[in-house]
Order: sequence, then C-alpha cells, then structure tokens
Amino acid sequence: MHKLLKNCGTKKIIVVLTLTLLTFFSANVVFSEMRITTHDGKIINVPVNSKDIKIIEFTQEEAGISIEGVWDSSIGFKYNITQSGNNFIWTVAAPISEQGKGTLSDKSIKASWSGTNGSGSASGRITSIDSSNRAKRIEWGNGVVFYR
Repeated sequence: MHKLLKNCGTKKIIVVLTLTLLTFFSANVVFSEMRITTHDGKIINVPVNSKDIKIIEFTQEEAGISIEGVWDSSIGFKYNITQSGNNFIWTVAAPISEQGKGTLSDKSIKASWSGTNGSGSASGRITSIDSSNRAKRIEWGNGVVFYR
C-alpha cells in the first residue's frame, strides 16, 4: 500500500477505494467495523453501519513536522519529547524534574510546563528542518533554544 500511495495521486486512490467499497455495498454486504492501518503501523477498528454510508472519501494529509526525540538545550537540560499529531509532551529528568506539553501549528510551537524550577509557558518557532521533515532547531520566545 505504501508503494501505491507513493506512485499514485490522491484522486486515483480515492477512485480505486471508492469503487471497491461500492462493489461491496451493492452486493448487500453489511460491515460492522472498518479496519484502518495508520502510517506508523497502528491498527484502528472503527465501528460502522454500512447501510448508513453513502459516500466514503479518502485523503492523505501532508505529514507534519516531527519534533519527537531527545533534544539538547541552551540551558543545559535534555528534553525527551513524544508527539501525537500536533500535540506533544516532554520530560526533563536531570538536572531537574519537569513535565511539559504543547501544540504545533506549521512551524509555530507553544508549550507550558511545571516542575522543580516552577512553571511557565512560551511560544516559539521551528527554525531548522531536515529533509525528512524532522525539526532540528526550536527557538523559544524566552530565549531558550532546543537543538539536535
């Protein structure tokens, strides 16, 4: 399927999948759930009542910027960031204990945090991205810089 997505335009994929599903519906087959495999291999089972479905449209969103992973910072802390879509969380284990969370919107980023040094929030900008859409540098409005 990955090769199909790479070699075909989104419109072609929509047509192929829609025709396949219409064939199932016209054969009076009733679906109780639809299985979706995400780009990272997770399987999601979605309950459906196929008699209620008139049109199914499939689109492929452009991949967002990834900030997931371990980051160094200009203040000497290491941040471990996990990401789900446009939301992320971070932890700092040493030299302080801190948890943060935030959101991404294109190259803009917002976060709030709390820990042994207190709490705060900041907005920033992703200023460097590699060829695989992985962020390499984040400059925060409070002067802190994350880099990897």
